[in-house]
Amino acid sequence: MSTYHQTYRQLCQSLIETGATIQPVSAFSYDFNEKDKIFYPRNIDENKKYIIMRHDVDYSPFSALKMAQVEASLGLASTYYILLSHDNKKLKKLLLERLDDVIPCLKKIQDLGHEIGLHYDFFGDYFSHKIDPYENLMKSKAFFEQIGIKIKSAAAHGSHRVRKKVGHPRGPYPVNYINFNIWKESRNSNPTIHAGTDSLDLPALSLTENDLCEPYFIDWDWYLSDSGGNFWGVARKNDGQIFESLKKEKVRPENAVKENLKSGQIMQILVHPVWWAPNGNLG
Repeated sequence: MSTYHQTYRQLCQSLIETGATIQPVSAFSYDFNEKDKIFYPRNIDENKKYIIMRHDVDYSPFSALKMAQVEASLGLASTYYILLSHDNKKLKKLLLERLDDVIPCLKKIQDLGHEIGLHYDFFGDYFSHKIDPYENLMKSKAFFEQIGIKIKSAAAHGSHRVRKKVGHPRGPYPVNYINFNIWKESRNSNPTIHAGTDSLDLPALSLTENDLCEPYFIDWDWYLSDSGGNFWGVARKNDGQIFESLKKEKVRPENAVKENLKSGQIMQILVHPVWWAPNGNLG
């Protein structure tokens, strides 16, 4: 086993040792509350601590498979979100030149007991190529169905294309252009977004009408992510909308679980395979 996946095994083992129940997004059933704009998990055991483990695969499906194998060997299951957009050069190479390798890879991840979800960049596809969001969603779902994968959830992608289109290549992501604002279940109150001379009326899609949930809309108490290559975390305050940052010494996932996660609470942990592969490669 490579050094970087041995490191990931150690992370998983440290999370298991916290005693929390670790599961994929779809392990819960959800009720959507229209007023709160939140998917509430059903049947929470108030005596348990929960970790929802998910991965935004981006352009590293083969590294994702290795992570999936590590998790399965430890008795864990998680959710892997697969990006189908073609704009990234590495992703385009995968989808156009190595699709016969990618499809078996995704099926192996599912066969190991993990969930496959859709990682979407509907805003990027629309403003770059005028791809209708509804048609995009239908084609994406059809692609997975054709290879024997049923999509139960969809997670927004942080789109570099959108950043460039709206003139925010760096710094905080422009809130109105976060991909999850495309859903009618979002808290978005902006009826139209613009990029250059193009515009898109919102909402354009519905999660509930497509039997999907969005992990960003799930009622979680804590959220950890390795976006950018280092773990950072936030907590949801009592009003369910305002966030506060975890102190740096608490950002190690196992420490955050031990010191912050209470019984009956959920911590969502996002791990990107690309940050665990050497030099961010596709392997």
